[in-house]
Amino acid sequence: MENLSIVESDNLLLYESIIERGLKTFVEVGGALLAIREAKLYRLDYGTFEEYCKGRWGLKQSRAYQLMDAAEAVSTLKSSTIVELLPATESQVRPLTQLEPEDQAAAWQQAVETAPNGKVTAAHVQQVVDEYKASTHDEYYESLAESLAEDEEGYDWQEDEDDALPVQPAQTSPAAATQPSSMDVHYSSKDHTWETPQSLFDLLDGEFGFTLDVCAAAGTAKCERYFSPADDGLIQDWSRDICWMNPPYGDQIEIWMRKANEQVELGATVVCLVPARVDTGWWWDSCICGEIRFLKGRVKFRTPGKEDQSAPFPSAVVVLGKGIEAKTVWWDWKQNV
Repeated sequence: MENLSIVESDNLLLYESIIERGLKTFVEVGGALLAIREAKLYRLDYGTFEEYCKGRWGLKQSRAYQLMDAAEAVSTLKSSTIVELLPATESQVRPLTQLEPEDQAAAWQQAVETAPNGKVTAAHVQQVVDEYKASTHDEYYESLAESLAEDEEGYDWQEDEDDALPVQPAQTSPAAATQPSSMDVHYSSKDHTWETPQSLFDLLDGEFGFTLDVCAAAGTAKCERYFSPADDGLIQDWSRDICWMNPPYGDQIEIWMRKANEQVELGATVVCLVPARVDTGWWWDSCICGEIRFLKGRVKFRTPGKEDQSAPFPSAVVVLGKGIEAKTVWWDWKQNV
């Protein structure tokens, strides 16, 4: 195990003292965690930053990243010339992390100016962020379409006939409204039984030669070696592998994409099947550094014992790895099956 230098040891004591003083402020804690992660000051006693957070502080990875994201967002707000009042709590900042850094100041200032009775609640900030995302959603896709059209002039945008989205019946009663639809269950981030179409995986496996499925279950694993929910791929080492990743599509997707990029820095190649959510922060943070292949039509995911269903969103394959050219293409993958 590589020893820390005297300066690094002093820095570790300093950053940990900030955390240990009772989590004085979320900004200081998030900043200290960021510094420890970026300099890998945890390496003497822990193999990964995630293990350090859990073992040293009892912090789940998701909570650690919430604090770090909040610290970065506040730093962005501090540097803005339009922000007059800074957030007082991490819960106020959390919704802002869903936006790109250049949009956070405007959204926060709007939340401050429109706060009911002058009280800026986390719920109000989230409402402003949701409205901001909705207002810019079309702009994102129009810009994306224009840029891609330059490379793929004449590409057929029409979906395949068998890829049309199923129509969900309207809820007719309060009781019905509490029942999850088949689509909700099928795409729940808590459900690890839905899997990648075998034909899509085989096509990519022939290209990359995967050695590890980092996010799978016994019935859905695409590789002989895989990490199950019990293994928790988020705390495992992928650095020596060519990895396939079809992550949970709920709130955890941002964490999985960050993990993928961290492992790429250590030597891994990671090929990801993800929703083409260009209106989210995690997409711009984690995907644009790699090769993005927007898939024509809708991917039909498989669920044991159920009929395959088209995803209610467009999908993309994101290829991350050292030496991988950052570019964006349309991919009519079914032509190659």
